[in-house]
Amino acid sequence: MSARLPEHPPAARATVRLLHLEDSELDHALVLAHLRRAGLVVGERRVETREEFERALAEPWDLVISDYHLPGFSGLEALQLLQRRIAASRGGAGDRDARHRGQPAH
Repeated sequence: MSARLPEHPPAARATVRLLHLEDSELDHALVLAHLRRAGLVVGERRVETREEFERALAEPWDLVISDYHLPGFSGLEALQLLQRRIAASRGGAGDRDARHRGQPAH
């Protein structure tokens, strides 16, 4: 028997903004079905290429999911782009915070 999440009216739940790097419409639909079955209200955007992904990273997202194998692009490359975008948006704040607490910056 599986545990059920408590029921909440849709208006009571915040929308999760999903950026999905996926070249298969069927796989995209499957991911959305699983997220919605888990009780999430999902606002989603699917992109298929590195260029689309890089442009989309300029927008705010709550969740980024990537296929691992894409034509001419990989999930690992997508992760590296996302990490660089996050580091740039933080402006090195993590390093400054670590030094402020007397800890070495990583």
